[in-house]
Amino acid sequence: MQPMPASDISRTPNVDFLFGTSGLSQNTIPYFQVSMKLQIAASELVLVNEMPGAADQHLKIEELFQRDIDWTRVDREIIPYLQNNAHPQFFNALTIALLPMRQRRIVGFDAPGSWAPPQFDNPSVFKAVKHYGPITCGYWADWSGWDHSNARLGQITWNKDQICGVAIDGQHRLAAIKQMQASGLLAGSVPVILIVLHPDLGFSASASATPIDTLRKL
Repeated sequence: MQPMPASDISRTPNVDFLFGTSGLSQNTIPYFQVSMKLQIAASELVLVNEMPGAADQHLKIEELFQRDIDWTRVDREIIPYLQNNAHPQFFNALTIALLPMRQRRIVGFDAPGSWAPPQFDNPSVFKAVKHYGPITCGYWADWSGWDHSNARLGQITWNKDQICGVAIDGQHRLAAIKQMQASGLLAGSVPVILIVLHPDLGFSASASATPIDTLRKL
């Protein structure tokens, strides 16, 4: 069923993106590179144990992600590194999978039922607006295919009730960012790679592979 854009749903702030795909094998993996303010990363991205329904999906999530976080490392190494004003700090990119959810369970973008992608407050600033399940992208130029050069730049937002942005790489860094948010000490931004396994963005895999299989291999 085609997504039905909605203006009254809970959504993330708009984030500028640079779109690309990785296709070094028979699989094509779409991703959005973004620079995300630390406050947004802390509030909109989740650790594996924060995922809706994590306890109910324990076995599936254990297969996909490393759940355990070494909080001693976070408190004694990463947070002091961020708080040390005498030295420069830089984080490598967080890798986030934007996972579609229904009734607190991970599903595919082709799951039965309707999606509710958010509307932009001012969509007329974009030349094209496209929806990928509960995700909305606005593009600064129109394009005819995901591999067109005009599809590279724009802004992205998603429905927070139907998408879970979970860290598949960088959980300890994200945990430290969340801890810092609680103390009100966040400033600056962090590079983030958003993986969206949607066919309209060029995602392809072997016929027998599901998006969950692909994420497990990633």
